Amino acid sequence: MCACVRPARSQVVYDLVDPEEAARNPTKQQAEKPVLVEIGPRFVLNPIKIFGGSFGGATLWENPHYVSPNQLRADVLLARANKYDNRTKQIAATIEHRKGAVIPENPIDTVFEQ
Repeated sequence: MCACVRPARSQVVYDLVDPEEAARNPTKQQAEKPVLVEIGPRFVLNPIKIFGGSFGGATLWENPHYVSPNQLRADVLLARANKYDNRTKQIAATIEHRKGAVIPENPIDTVFEQ
């Protein structure tokens, strides 16, 4: 089971001003000082497996959407390795396309030569 503790977050809150008070004293609303209120920390649990016993036993439940960090790192490395192959394939495809895009010589072009 993965337990992640994220850093505490804060929120800026302004004290509520009574509308009648704000109408009588328009500078009152501007004079209110903001208050910093802590709204965290957030504790997130991402269960991976639930076992029948403590730290072992039969697997009762497994998270089908869980991807291990090792698999994520391997995917990044594989993407980097394929970058060169993809570039060389693209260059070869461009060369083939240019060979096929050559306009053939028109025999009528030489009719009006002097």
